[in-house]
Amino acid sequence: LLSQSDSIRRLLVGGVYHVDEQQRDPRLHASEPRSILHRQVDAWMKEISPGISVTSKLFEDASVAVNVFDQNASKSLKPHNVGFGVSYALSIVTALLYTRVGGLVILENPEAHLHPRGQSYLGRLIALTAQAGVQVIVETHSDHLINGMRLMPRLGLADASKMKIYQVYADLEDKCSKVIPITVNEQGELSEWPEQFFDQQLIDMDILMSGRDQ
Repeated sequence: LLSQSDSIRRLLVGGVYHVDEQQRDPRLHASEPRSILHRQVDAWMKEISPGISVTSKLFEDASVAVNVFDQNASKSLKPHNVGFGVSYALSIVTALLYTRVGGLVILENPEAHLHPRGQSYLGRLIALTAQAGVQVIVETHSDHLINGMRLMPRLGLADASKMKIYQVYADLEDKCSKVIPITVNEQGELSEWPEQFFDQQLIDMDILMSGRDQ
């Protein structure tokens, strides 16, 4: 199940937690109102990799669980037969949805091997997880991931004050690492855009337009 908080009323009925809709967990996917872990994982994985459906099978005697991916419900595939990005993202999505309020999730390059859309939607889920009361620390090189996070306050789905961005870079003159704090406002705008902070696309587009290298 999704995280259980004293601030979110849940009634255990037949093994399913029913959420008070007045205080619904922000991580619940819009297409799946039920706070059942495997349904939420499946809903978010469909956003990250459209057409994918995730099925889990538990073999109790062997203490083994197997995840199976269905592509457009036409053929079932084991994790090692699908792209690394999908199987890697599955564990991240599960951790984000499963961690309880007050918990901590640390992610390193969660965007690995995902297409831009998948990176953006993973950023959305990260922002909503923070909104739910889970501390999420992310090390990333993806502007798509950060932009996905910025969309959530812009759409009124997350509190921008819960987002903190830090650019860590090597100062060659002082020969040390330095940190630049960047805040996000309710419009999803950044307080500043330091040099070398996800600016390579703008640089490349300028070269394409001008025909002159920098």
